[in-house]
Amino acid sequence: MLDSIIGLVAATLSTIAYAPQVWQTWKSKSAAGLALPMLLLISSAALLWLIYGLRRHDLPVIIANSTTLALSGMLVFFKFWFKAPLAVAAGVEEPAAQASPNDAA
Repeated sequence: MLDSIIGLVAATLSTIAYAPQVWQTWKSKSAAGLALPMLLLISSAALLWLIYGLRRHDLPVIIANSTTLALSGMLVFFKFWFKAPLAVAAGVEEPAAQASPNDAA
């Protein structure tokens, strides 16, 4: 029982770590600072952990990775959505890269 409680607390803490990033990305309507390969790796890992948890009937693993998969999936979605033509037409486009002083040469 104690192991399950520790697992649920750890799962909750590690999973809610994604919530501020999802909120900030939604609020700013920009995912420019998020690396797509990292998001895809995290989402893939969460999916595999979820499958593992389902096969082992391990509730903390199932809950944590279901939530992580949902949150990381939202970030992947935002990465494409905020670049989409509809978003650009609505004035919600990725910020242009800043020119460095060395580019003026």
